[in-house]
Amino acid sequence: IAAQEKGKVGMTFGSPASVGIIWHATDKLAIRPEFGFSWNSTEAGTFESDNTIITTGVSALFYIAKWDDLSAYVSPRYTYNRVSSESSTSAPVVFFDESERVQGTHAFSGSFGTQYSFGRRFSAFGEFGLAYGWSRNEIESPLTLPDDELESRSLSTRTVAGFVFYF
Repeated sequence: IAAQEKGKVGMTFGSPASVGIIWHATDKLAIRPEFGFSWNSTEAGTFESDNTIITTGVSALFYIAKWDDLSAYVSPRYTYNRVSSESSTSAPVVFFDESERVQGTHAFSGSFGTQYSFGRRFSAFGEFGLAYGWSRNEIESPLTLPDDELESRSLSTRTVAGFVFYF
């Protein structure tokens, strides 16, 4: 029977887009670090823009119930999201030719989730919960004052679905 149990370490693939590792420290606790990346470039006439988003996070999964191949858990989570944007124009009639913005967002969330094991090597999971975040924007542009900053806070729902491939 032990040969049919899932592995202790696996690779996670989630939506929204993230890749990570899950490590089952015990039968009741798993740790899941994750990483996400996005880059895009836009050109329209005399305007150009580059955007890069890097997301890192870590979750602790506390398993609270198990029914056959279905497990339920609660999960606190911390993430850091860094967005960097650069834009420029070669148009002679505008007030600025370059601007740069860097935004760092910290978020804590709490979720309820379930994980279904399809076998020893593969499982799927889904979560929903609430997230609280705060961010700080640093903006450099001829239209802003030196060291101009914008701070914001947010409260939102959070959902995620994904699967795990165990080694």
